[in-house]
Amino acid sequence: MSSTNVSPMGYNPAPYPLPVYVPPGHAQEIFLNRVGPPLLGVHEYIHASPSTTALPYTSESSGLNDDSQSPAGSFPVQSLGASVNNLAHSLNDLLESKIDEIGVPNDESEMKSMFRMFERTEYQGPESSTSLDSANSWEIPDFLTKRISIDSLQIPEEHRKYLELFDHDYARVIMPLQPLPHYNPAREILLTYANKNNYLMAAILSCGALQSFRKTQDAQDEKDYCSYLSTCLQLLSTVLADQNKISANVEPMLLTILLLTSYTAMSLVQKWRPHLCGAKDLLSTYAPFSEDPRLRQRNSYVVAFCRNWYLSIENIAGLTAPLGGVLKNDRELDLAMYDLPYTRAYWESMMCCRRDGFNYLYGYTNTLGVSLQKLIKSIKIVRSKKNSPSESPSLSAFTIFELTADFHREAQFEIISKTGIVPRTHFMHPDNNLAPPLGFEPLSPEAIEKVDYPDGTYDYISWYDVCHQSFVITAFLIITSDLGRIPKKHPIIQELVQRALHLLRFLDSEKMMRNYCILIVQVAVFHVGLNCVYDRDREFVTRYFTQMNKLHTASASITLKRLRRNWEHYDKMHDGDTGTLAFEPDLADDDDYEDVMNY
Repeated sequence: MSSTNVSPMGYNPAPYPLPVYVPPGHAQEIFLNRVGPPLLGVHEYIHASPSTTALPYTSESSGLNDDSQSPAGSFPVQSLGASVNNLAHSLNDLLESKIDEIGVPNDESEMKSMFRMFERTEYQGPESSTSLDSANSWEIPDFLTKRISIDSLQIPEEHRKYLELFDHDYARVIMPLQPLPHYNPAREILLTYANKNNYLMAAILSCGALQSFRKTQDAQDEKDYCSYLSTCLQLLSTVLADQNKISANVEPMLLTILLLTSYTAMSLVQKWRPHLCGAKDLLSTYAPFSEDPRLRQRNSYVVAFCRNWYLSIENIAGLTAPLGGVLKNDRELDLAMYDLPYTRAYWESMMCCRRDGFNYLYGYTNTLGVSLQKLIKSIKIVRSKKNSPSESPSLSAFTIFELTADFHREAQFEIISKTGIVPRTHFMHPDNNLAPPLGFEPLSPEAIEKVDYPDGTYDYISWYDVCHQSFVITAFLIITSDLGRIPKKHPIIQELVQRALHLLRFLDSEKMMRNYCILIVQVAVFHVGLNCVYDRDREFVTRYFTQMNKLHTASASITLKRLRRNWEHYDKMHDGDTGTLAFEPDLADDDDYEDVMNY
């Protein structure tokens, strides 16, 4: 199977496209919205204009503004969520987990040389000419409107290949769905802040070295990965030792910790949990999820991006990790289940989500993200009930009914088609010349991809619809199989399995798809695998995770081992079945594999 990118109707290419807002009725008119989040008209999801209490935080220029204030300035730190002590504990756990992974580098001279390389950016204050945000307006920072060139980053030649690997490869892993071909908010934010924050640059280079090692198995790449990461941790530890430095460096620290979380979650060393805890406590201490205007003292485009990135990882952990995510109680879960107008406005303005609510970092709509958090809350109730039957509350039937209604509503969302295939008669199909209707929000050329099948047929797939619907089907599988305890062989479960396999049928080929979007659907493939009872379906799942292991994520091999063990236990339990649909014990109780999530 081969894949070809196509340029769909409704998109106007430009040499270096900038973040844009396309107003209703002007689909062909693209202009730069320099005044920030737009005021939208009537829409399926109403996005209110941000209030004056949600002005961007003044230190966005680099996170190193000496005048930046701790949010504890006017009211107790305890009211901000996690206490400073909890934050320090989480960040210390993070450092210890990484040190355990890499050990202590033996080559002290090389480490000293690496420190000298990073000295040029050690705690620089921003120059006035490089200020990236305005304290008194919603104007979009320059780094979100101008594509940064890696040539502008003063990195010695021997380290440049790792920066290029991050630029060309891992930035797309973070954000597989790009709003425009040459615009990736994750890339622009990370590289801009890395140029001012040495520990973030070290983390980016360690990420590039790890990506290189996964592809080449070159011992030098592994050595460089450990050296960069050790440098990053030592530089980061000097910030963590001073609470004032933490307050002044929230944005770059969040970016660093989330980057460490993301590529640790994809590796064989599954110690992502302390990292995600650190990000959660840093957010809840200095930029808490809240509609209380007193707690909005640290709002910025970068903080909004980090909230988005954090929640995308938290949802994946909650849906796939044996222990779930790091939100520990109802209070934390409820705070995360927000859909705040001012936050959506930030996301839309920097093109992290569309006006119809589709979120590029999530791979699904913002409202589906809220529904998934409700589902994760129910999963936690079921899990706690198994661990402490007498002390934990039971899951209400009406909660399941409400969840089912939520996901049925989300199943109706579509950008092109709920089937994931662009219909031949649709105006977005590249084989026809139909113009898009007025008000249609343009799509990136990468949103539609041609897939050729071995029998000579082909489809054009709509990635946005495929990704969104894959999470909807995942939710229905969890509700019926995990919460409702319906046996896997039941027609209801198998109908959902086949619905998912039909949605993802373009993956059923001997040739590998190399589109980064296949990373997003692995949550669905994992839950399909948990509910597969027939060999042909298990072969599909096996082939997918084998390809994933070759392409991007080493954690796919752990997932496949976990599924094979699940299948083996299921088959032993049902050996000699006469076709009856008996109640099944939870196989997950027997699952002692690593704390892996399908990031």
